Amino acid sequence: MSILARSTLRVAQAAGRQQVRFASGHAEVNTIGHTLPTSVQNKPWLAAKIAIFGILGFGTPFYAVHFHLKKAGGA
Repeated sequence: MSILARSTLRVAQAAGRQQVRFASGHAEVNTIGHTLPTSVQNKPWLAAKIAIFGILGFGTPFYAVHFHLKKAGGA
């Protein structure tokens, strides 16, 4: 038997023995209130977190452009 045939046969035999792991095995985590990485119990603090995330995420590119233009003497 050739080396190529032996390696193919070995892979085929190993494939039949492998256990299959399903990604949906952690369904108990998806309960109400546990799907977000932050607590939603304190509504004002949650609103502040969302506002800070939005302002920083949207405003950072504009600040970077302003900084570089000012550094180059253009603004």
